[in-house]
Amino acid sequence: MESREYQGWTTYETWAVALWLDNDQALYDHARRLTRWAWQEALTSRHMQEWGFTQQEAAISRLAEVLRDFIEERNPVTEASVYADLMNAAICEVNWREVAESYIKELVSDEERDESRGGKKQ
Repeated sequence: MESREYQGWTTYETWAVALWLDNDQALYDHARRLTRWAWQEALTSRHMQEWGFTQQEAAISRLAEVLRDFIEERNPVTEASVYADLMNAAICEVNWREVAESYIKELVSDEERDESRGGKKQ
């Protein structure tokens, strides 16, 4: 099977979503809010309570779902057409778990850095 990696991401589509989320301030801020929400939500999730996931695993799973929903809901191509089919095919190629994992890792890294500084954000 041919590798589809692009710029360190599993697919071009994954890279493109991550790029836009990281480089548009409003999208980035929203993704960070969703990340913090998913991190807290994970503590009481079925993933942790019944299935034995770690908080990080549960948060990644939940965040992947909400990021996918967030992007899909904003798809401007809504009428049936070749363009809608192509857009939907591209969205299906996004590795949402990989995008979510990058945000959760960033959050955990930020928290660890803050703790090492005595709990103070700089």
